[in-house]
Amino acid sequence: MTQGSQAAPRAARGNDGDPFRGQVVALTCAGRDPAAVALCQALARVFGEKGARIAVVGVEDPRLRAAVDEVRDLGSEGLLVPGDVADPEVQAAMLAEVEGRWGRLDVVVLGVGDPGDVRALCRVPTARWRATYDRHIHPLGLVRRAAPLMRRSGRGTFVVLVEDAAPPHRQLVHPYPYRTALTAGQAFRLEFARLAAAELAESGLAVLAVNPGAAQGVRGEQAVHPLVSVERGLWGRTIRPEDVKVRRSQGHPAGRYPTPHEIARAIVALTAPDVRLAASGGLVEFGGGRDYRGTPRIAPARLAASPPDLRGRRVLLTGTAAPERLRSLLLGLADAGARVVLGASYARGVVSSLAGPLASLRDGGAVGPAVLPVDLDLRDEAAVRGLFERVLAEPGLGGLDAFVHATGELGVDAPLTGLSEREVLSLKEQFAFVPALVARYACVAVLVEAARREGIADPRFLELSSLVSLLERERGTLGSNGTLERRPGDWATEDEPLLQRAAREARCALVFVGPDTPRSDAASLRRLDVVRAHLQALVSSLAAEVGAVRGRVPTNLVFPGREYEPGDPDHAVRAVLHLLSDAAREVSGMVWYADARNAVAV
Repeated sequence: MTQGSQAAPRAARGNDGDPFRGQVVALTCAGRDPAAVALCQALARVFGEKGARIAVVGVEDPRLRAAVDEVRDLGSEGLLVPGDVADPEVQAAMLAEVEGRWGRLDVVVLGVGDPGDVRALCRVPTARWRATYDRHIHPLGLVRRAAPLMRRSGRGTFVVLVEDAAPPHRQLVHPYPYRTALTAGQAFRLEFARLAAAELAESGLAVLAVNPGAAQGVRGEQAVHPLVSVERGLWGRTIRPEDVKVRRSQGHPAGRYPTPHEIARAIVALTAPDVRLAASGGLVEFGGGRDYRGTPRIAPARLAASPPDLRGRRVLLTGTAAPERLRSLLLGLADAGARVVLGASYARGVVSSLAGPLASLRDGGAVGPAVLPVDLDLRDEAAVRGLFERVLAEPGLGGLDAFVHATGELGVDAPLTGLSEREVLSLKEQFAFVPALVARYACVAVLVEAARREGIADPRFLELSSLVSLLERERGTLGSNGTLERRPGDWATEDEPLLQRAAREARCALVFVGPDTPRSDAASLRRLDVVRAHLQALVSSLAAEVGAVRGRVPTNLVFPGREYEPGDPDHAVRAVLHLLSDAAREVSGMVWYADARNAVAV
């Protein structure tokens, strides 16, 4: 599984004053993206030149094996552990090998990885979306596993590399469509780096985030830009690949982008003993400041004096939130006249507890139930698919006008750098996997209803399961010259006009409700910021996708809460109702903080 040199190298026997001589550095490479591999190679070379011993972990790739060989040629020691960096067993194997061979660990550089599927969320198979997301948030597990070994020396440095997609305010200024797993995962990485810096400071460990930006001579986006162009074209928005990448190519004030070697030398300098603590907790950017200085689009939600009229609206409410949150949202929707399907693991219990209030609100002339509870596990894709199929077929509903998902509270008091595997999985399920899964099927359900309304005769567009299968098809393989090469079974060009017709007729409001945002103490707020940034990136990226199809699918995010205490649930309900109303049908991609300052009546 591993390879390396057992002999004591020339570089390790002497000491010329270089602080890295004899230190142990671990480098992760989460994929085969050319830019990520090139930077990993450059880091191995620069650390190796300084006499450090290098462990590289990443998917089996001859370029990584060559990087380890080069370290050994420089006179230092090198070790390669092939495997998926998101796999806990691979992480444990690398650390066990490092400890057994060298007995210490001084620096860990956590690589960015590849972007995964460059496609709209509704077209990405769930398993692939999860795998991509896991690779991007692998620091969550590796930092926890590596910290005990690094604490032995009383010092150590984690460098978390982040992409341009990461800063939350950048996501609001210029979100990335068709890369939701990457944008959500990278935003999580950035805020996790800041949180980990605070949690590990007492142990003498430093954690810093670095945005390496684009690298000269490495076309890491050579596949991404044409694929983005192809994806836009699929939905009826033609754009040339060279136009997609013009923003990146014009961005650096120095007139050129740094080389991977220059970026690597700068990263190595940041990990030096006299620099690392000063940089801990910060974000260092080598991207020339591109796209980071815009004003965040945080919506000042001044709401009307009375709730909007939602009579006749068909709303699907799902959530992993506490029953109290779902009860308040359900009651608010029913009070506004909406017909609601509630999908949650305890849906019947929530509706049963509101039997009296709901009965008093029900319009006696309404057709079908005003509220339909459906008990299901939202982590189960088959159950989620069945829920949306039922919504499309239910008498008195027959479709979807609005979709609301409530994530619930963070529920973690322990440091994130010390969570168990079970707690990490629960965190990902609640704030990443489930929101992405239900959002995906909501988008497909809206397309199905639009296809039916448009009179499209092709049966593949008229049922949810068949449309999911159709959307998951590849559009083709990108050739070396940037052209698309179609294969048997790929998406057919004659299907594109039908998809575009459905997309243009899409009508639905999507609203996500995140956890409360009280500022009770600094530690709790930092933990919450990790989840908040992640949800913001996911929703803004999705909003950019659905906004590009020319339909009417406004997508927004609500954070309940006040400055210093738990939020009044009525404020969140009022914000959600407003975002589902006609008054907000042109509002999309916004983050709404529903608190006492902006959720009151005018």
